[in-house]
Amino acid sequence: MLDAIRTRLQKHNPDIEHVQVIDTKPRLSKYCVLVRGIRQDGDFKGSFDDELFGLFIVDDDFNSVEKVIDIFPTKRWADYEIWIDSYSLETIVLRGHGATYGDNEMEKTYEVSW
Repeated sequence: MLDAIRTRLQKHNPDIEHVQVIDTKPRLSKYCVLVRGIRQDGDFKGSFDDELFGLFIVDDDFNSVEKVIDIFPTKRWADYEIWIDSYSLETIVLRGHGATYGDNEMEKTYEVSW
């Protein structure tokens, strides 16, 4: 699954190499997966697109990506906390903020058909 997610992130930025799962939530036979992808060296080179977050729907075996919900850049380089705050049959809500200072608060709501 991580390879498939990395490929999707690399469509937005080919420099993305490292991918980590941040949060998952089950829904029937699928999962909502929140990930972080960052460039190989982890150094800031002037573009916030070198650290991306992505929200995906994957199958229950974590083998394939069924849907890309969103891919977006960080708001604070290597210092941003983000999580799935709530989810239902119709929506997924993400929240985030700067890890050190609590700044750059974010809330994103997605209408989703699972």
